[in-house]
Amino acid sequence: MYSDSASSAARSRRPRAAARAAAAGLLTAGLLSLSGSAAFAHGGEESERAFDLVRQGIAYLVTKPNDSMDIEDKINDSLEAKDTSHVDLAYVRKAQRAFKSGDVTATRILLERSIGARLATTPADPLPITSPLPITGTETGTLVVADPLPGRGALHAGDWALLAGSAAVGAAGVALAIRIRPHHVHGQATSAGGTS
Repeated sequence: MYSDSASSAARSRRPRAAARAAAAGLLTAGLLSLSGSAAFAHGGEESERAFDLVRQGIAYLVTKPNDSMDIEDKINDSLEAKDTSHVDLAYVRKAQRAFKSGDVTATRILLERSIGARLATTPADPLPITSPLPITGTETGTLVVADPLPGRGALHAGDWALLAGSAAVGAAGVALAIRIRPHHVHGQATSAGGTS
């Protein structure tokens, strides 16, 4: 059996260990939330290549078609870019006029044409993009941006019940792990004459 001092020492360690675990969890959560915001800190760095700016404009047209300020900025920046290689600026100017007139679909088509991107409409291999640039770094190698897929929707009652049940099972597991774990530490006396 445990002596009174050994069991009281084990009991006094539990709150400290729980406090350390909680502090470590909060620290980890804080660091993870800060690392996500650091990824957006480089938003002010503009590309000097019209090719990249046109692709970004197409991405804005697909993902945020109502964000006219960002789309217009990308179109204007691509016209003013230092490196205009691999971009037909005549199509970009037409896209600029189409966007100002409110025709988002024509704007997207014209921007895609300006860099030579076109949708594959046959079962054959897609047509090559005019003068493709080599893929480097984190680029995907594609110039065509597909329409976004519709979302799954909000959580329903069954989803919430499954989520609550999973949380309850997880909490029960943690509680049982704390409750059932052995109370002795290696090397501590477990009986009057022996050690574990």
